[in-house]
Amino acid sequence: MRLVIETIVMVVSTFVLLKLDWPWPILAVPLFLLITNVGIPKFSPRMTIDPRLLVFLICFLTLSAFLGWIIAEILFQPRVQEDIIAGNRLLVFLLDNNSLKIFWSILVGLAMSAVLVVVLVVPYGFIVSQNMYSQYDQYKGHEREAFVSAISALLGIGRGTWVVSNGQAEVHGAGGSGLSRFGGPGILLTQEGHAVMLERSGKLTRIVGGGLTWLESFERISMVVPLFGRNERVVVEQVPTRDRIMIEEFEVLIFHKVDAGPEDEQVKEGAFAYNEASLRRDVWSPGGGDWRGGVRSVGDSAVRDVVGRYDLEQLVPMSENFRLRFKNDLKQAINKVTRGAMGVEVVAVDIGKVKIPEEAKRRLMEKWLADWAVRIAQSEREALIRKGEAEAVILKIKEVAWAQAQKRVIEEIASSFQNIGASGKEAVYVIALRALDTMEKMAGDPATKILLSPEMFMQLHDVREAISSSDLFALPVRRT
Repeated sequence: MRLVIETIVMVVSTFVLLKLDWPWPILAVPLFLLITNVGIPKFSPRMTIDPRLLVFLICFLTLSAFLGWIIAEILFQPRVQEDIIAGNRLLVFLLDNNSLKIFWSILVGLAMSAVLVVVLVVPYGFIVSQNMYSQYDQYKGHEREAFVSAISALLGIGRGTWVVSNGQAEVHGAGGSGLSRFGGPGILLTQEGHAVMLERSGKLTRIVGGGLTWLESFERISMVVPLFGRNERVVVEQVPTRDRIMIEEFEVLIFHKVDAGPEDEQVKEGAFAYNEASLRRDVWSPGGGDWRGGVRSVGDSAVRDVVGRYDLEQLVPMSENFRLRFKNDLKQAINKVTRGAMGVEVVAVDIGKVKIPEEAKRRLMEKWLADWAVRIAQSEREALIRKGEAEAVILKIKEVAWAQAQKRVIEEIASSFQNIGASGKEAVYVIALRALDTMEKMAGDPATKILLSPEMFMQLHDVREAISSSDLFALPVRRT
């Protein structure tokens, strides 16, 4: 509306100046106002104009000059002169001198060119705006902004488009410098996985997620917040251990992302989520800087704190269980600071290269070699002990088998005594002697003694009594 009013005032002022027959150079003032109102901010040798706008202006002015020349030819015809002389008041008022005729020729030429441009551009704006922006949910209710954006893009007079991706915000378009310095009106395209904090007049206005956002007047990006996980490589130098050995370099990888907070307070952004209160309270910084530097600083302090709890021998090399415990301790130490003060959650920590002094390496190597020698000697002793135990077991098995064989012989001899007949007295005597000899050996063998039953010892006693009395046939028969 302001542009329309200024244009009307400019046309009327120029007409009055020409009516008063003022010199033509005075037209430089309204011409300057016209140019500034159609989008050229200043005249300067360093001024840059979008090529599309330059082509459009050349075509528009050429068409206007052609149409103005036609109008001038009409106004300077004898018939028009005669009507003016005849006393047509309107023509006399508007065309009573040549300057006014030229003025109206130029003005009508510009007006006719503008009408032709509108007839061609307006349908184009509606079609393009629908094709470009209707895919976004935010298009509804912003059809006018979409139409203006499409026309501005065609003519090269827009402020460009702010695109947020990969954690960065960039302005695309010839007028982008104005958008980055002063803000909207303009367009913000945000890639999924980002939350953008907007400000106006130094105050946060809103937080928007992925998709299309129409920036209001003087609304600009204050901070881009990536919602996806990122990692920081932190190399801590000169880290002391509990046994006062200085580690030259200790490398860790810290994987972190924005803390989304309680689930009932989260704003879902596709596969990601964020908490507006946490972003405003903990994440936002006046300079719009990222928190990665803070994570690295906290990680440096946490590494020094956790490493100082252990001896070098525990840290180099690390067993699997100790490595898991160390990483968990380090993660908790970092989260203790980042979650509460920065709104950032460390999801994982990994250990990289550990560089220790040469003297410490030598001492560790000597200790490991000594430990290995002790373990090898211990293993050899255990092997010998196990070998002796195995041989003793084998010997015991053999003794038990021999005792069992002897037991069977005794049982057979005892059975023979019980079934002896009256004949073969000498054979019985020989058998008795063999039985006595065998049983006496078994009685003296501890391994066999435990296998002999009391009845067998009684049988041995009877045999000994019979032999001493030479009355082998007087043996009683025992039924066991």
